[in-house]
Amino acid sequence: MNVAVFSECYHPTRNGVVVSIDTFAEGLRDRGHRVDVFAPRFPGYRIPLPHAHRFPSARLPHVQDYPVPLPYWPQVYREFDGLRAEVVHAQSVFVMSRLGAYLARRNNLPLVVTYHTLVAEYSHYVPLPSVVTRAAVVRLSRQFCNACDVVIVPTPSVEPVLRGYGVRAPVVALPTGIEPAEFEGGDAELVRRRHGLSRHAKVLLFVGRIAREKNVDFLLRVLAALVASDPDTRLLMVGPGPYTALAAAYARGLGLGNHVVLAGSRPRGELRHYYAAADVFVFSSLTDTQGLVLAEAMAAGLPCVAARGPGVCDVLQHDRQGLLVRPDEAEFAAAVTAVLTDANRSTRYRQAAPLRAAQFSRPASVERLEALYREVVGARKVRRRVPVSGS
Repeated sequence: MNVAVFSECYHPTRNGVVVSIDTFAEGLRDRGHRVDVFAPRFPGYRIPLPHAHRFPSARLPHVQDYPVPLPYWPQVYREFDGLRAEVVHAQSVFVMSRLGAYLARRNNLPLVVTYHTLVAEYSHYVPLPSVVTRAAVVRLSRQFCNACDVVIVPTPSVEPVLRGYGVRAPVVALPTGIEPAEFEGGDAELVRRRHGLSRHAKVLLFVGRIAREKNVDFLLRVLAALVASDPDTRLLMVGPGPYTALAAAYARGLGLGNHVVLAGSRPRGELRHYYAAADVFVFSSLTDTQGLVLAEAMAAGLPCVAARGPGVCDVLQHDRQGLLVRPDEAEFAAAVTAVLTDANRSTRYRQAAPLRAAQFSRPASVERLEALYREVVGARKVRRRVPVSGS
């Protein structure tokens, strides 16, 4: 089967969407399929990637990490035609995905979309009143999803959100899988030495994009409360993001300059060492639809504390692999303290976490996506054969 993926972002950007694209593409290729990715060119990024087709793009001042594609580029259209795609898989509802939808219609191909992100909650990136931006995004989401053969959501709790937008198309929950072995056997001492963290330090770990929508300021205020009780507490933050400098400044303003380590972006192969170096994984985002890093942390046997939000409750089970709490600073800090100070509780979570992570294995997710593709392709072929009434 030949699959054309259309995404607003791709390498060198590192986020959950790109991880999901790579995870499914590699798994499908291993099963004998061809997967090509159509995405904007990232200015300055010159590394050629097989099966990637790039459109010219422009970078906007307020969204440097996400170049805006200029979708009229005849060479890429010819490359799409040469692919002889059997299904188009969009990864958003914006420019690239709309181009993919146009090409799907032009070629009478099934259109699938993965609704990765609650984009209505990202209105702060648009220089317009948030109420206007949110309403526009909800309308775009509804229109695009209803034009698709099927809508994929990473976790079941996202479906009610889309139904609330007015989405009527079929919705299927299909999480991005992980390879649990990638996150096992990390070298804790390597990371602690690298970042000057003593053996006695209580290390909270954040992995992800450092951005406003990840609720980073909330996490820093939680840290301030924890440090007041135990000055050996540290927050290790791994990942790039547009809010990094502001987060550092906010931490300094809270008197946390020596308690926050901004490790920046690390190669994926190093993440297991960072998970091994931590005492508890903290997740404060309320906008993620899966929280893939929670599954990674659990694969490493790391207890988790997370704010309740769409998607998160479908991954982390309360008081099984960690604690789910309201997005309240005092409650979150108390949950972290409970994990750090109760050795029996921490051990119980560590033992249960890998078993839960195994339920998000990549092979199972890839197999389900393959079956879904076959289903929509088969349904489209049936519709082609149905004669027009009266003919």
